[in-house]
Amino acid sequence: MNNESKRHHYIPQFIIRYFSKDESGLINYFDIKRKCFLNEDAKNVFMFENLYRDDINNPKDPLKIERDFAKYESEVAPLFEKFQKGTDIVLSTKENSSVLLFLTLLQLRSVYNLKYFGDEPPEEVINLLKGSQPDGDFVSMWRRNLSYVVNCRSIEEVELNENIDEIFKNIIFYKTFGLLGMYLIVAERRGPEDFFLSDTYPILMHGEIDENIKLPLMAAYPISPSRVLIAACQGIEQTPKEVRMFDKSFYSRPYFTNNNKDLIIHVRKIYEHDIKTLNNSIMAHTKQGVVVLDKNRFFVHIRDYLKQ
Repeated sequence: MNNESKRHHYIPQFIIRYFSKDESGLINYFDIKRKCFLNEDAKNVFMFENLYRDDINNPKDPLKIERDFAKYESEVAPLFEKFQKGTDIVLSTKENSSVLLFLTLLQLRSVYNLKYFGDEPPEEVINLLKGSQPDGDFVSMWRRNLSYVVNCRSIEEVELNENIDEIFKNIIFYKTFGLLGMYLIVAERRGPEDFFLSDTYPILMHGEIDENIKLPLMAAYPISPSRVLIAACQGIEQTPKEVRMFDKSFYSRPYFTNNNKDLIIHVRKIYEHDIKTLNNSIMAHTKQGVVVLDKNRFFVHIRDYLKQ
């Protein structure tokens, strides 16, 4: 087996490459543990060896999940190219559904699910999952369900797929804001501040009903130094400012064209203060490394790590 087949990226390389600093394709990658910048290739970051290799559920084809991810990525990559340009982005309803599920999968496929399901699952997680996986191999359960979800192209398909465990459907239901549902926002920076990309992807915002109940309200996915893709909960604009982060006017939902078959996403503006807030949250949650376009400009965000 060659190295390429072992490198399983939990953030797709086509997204990472949007953060390249020049035509060489190299990126400015700040390694948290080594506390230094590296000139890296996209293929060497945000990956984990054999992350999706499944010898238990797919012994005859253990790399099937990784190939299925690659297929899904090839389908949505042209849509992400659309998100990089223009002020009005047109998607078919089918494309919109596919992107929303793809974004949800970026949460579900994260390397940190290995710890959540495998290394140190908290007792409440064990009690929640053992009905679907009596032998306690929750990593196997995670991979098995990923293998089915990655071949769906909408949340509705996930709900109808009888092979996906109900508990896994409930996790997806929670991450897609439940009965309220979610919609896409594309925002472009105004000012000199660029967006960061880190191993913690996306950055999640929650609203608190009380100290014990948190509801997801927004997931922010930087897709280039200049643009961010946001999956927002329907009704987020009605929450207090300290919860929703942006002004009410920011939360503009896609609207249908005259044929009622396509959606138009009007690109919003996001200003320096809010970008800094988002980047600070990214830095606070980063565990391995972060990619920036201009390392000198963003040194202020990184210097705290150099002091540790």
